[in-house]
Amino acid sequence: MTIEAQVEEALHRARGARGEGEAAAALEFYMLASDLARTVCDEASLAHALRHVSDLAREFRLERLPLEAATEAVSIYETIGTSPLDRTNARRVQALALAQADGSAGSIWEEERRL
Repeated sequence: MTIEAQVEEALHRARGARGEGEAAAALEFYMLASDLARTVCDEASLAHALRHVSDLAREFRLERLPLEAATEAVSIYETIGTSPLDRTNARRVQALALAQADGSAGSIWEEERRL
């Protein structure tokens, strides 16, 4: 199986785990997908996986991972010129992670509103 196929499989399994309420397994599969996507420079899949890593890591109240993953996802989405919906979803997750970290998410929403 190619690495690209492994990325898709990990994303598929992550979605399935999340749908079944298995957040810990979903986080593991999204982290695997992000690692694999990084190795083959699949930026769209990497950003997608990182957005979900951030969201799930925030649910588990992990310290740095939610904000780091969300910030990287936003940066990738801005670089590859993705859809406004993908960018906004990543910014939403980034704002939630920032709010959890230090409560200063307002600037992200103000910037998004201007865009």
